[in-house]
Amino acid sequence: MNDLIDQIKYDHISMSKVLNLIEREIGMLADDQDPDYFLLVDSMRYMVNYSDTVHHVKEDAIFERLSEIAPEVDDVIQEIRQQHQSLALLSTQLYDIVDNASLGQIVSKESISRLGGEYVASLRRHMSIEEGNLLRKARECLSAEDMSLVEQQYADSRDPLLSNSLEKEYNKLYLALVD
Repeated sequence: MNDLIDQIKYDHISMSKVLNLIEREIGMLADDQDPDYFLLVDSMRYMVNYSDTVHHVKEDAIFERLSEIAPEVDDVIQEIRQQHQSLALLSTQLYDIVDNASLGQIVSKESISRLGGEYVASLRRHMSIEEGNLLRKARECLSAEDMSLVEQQYADSRDPLLSNSLEKEYNKLYLALVD
């Protein structure tokens, strides 16, 4: 990736693929089938460990700088920041519930279905707002110097789905994505 906005957009593509897996697995509950809870755990661990703690933090840094330069988008930026917080809470809750299910604990399938559906829909809406408004505006308004300052903070933060440690950390998720 030659710039941080391209990296954010690529992250959105990866995250969309993971959301498709989550949706597929959770959809099995409606057919009275058991989803692959281990795949759901890997998927949600990725979302918690990368999306919530790295990806959204990078976006916040870009949008903070954008807010200083283009205050007309500040309301949307505030909404996105609030969504980052609520998405982090939802993803942690979903991770916990599917992790419990993977360990054989009794978990309400309705709770998994409801929470999973809410998470997938919320994150898709969220990414749509970013793609439709903010990332385009950031590319238009932020200088190379602005982006360089933000990129320096996150030079070592890469998507684990692209890293060499993938097989160890996210093997099940990786295999599901390449099938």
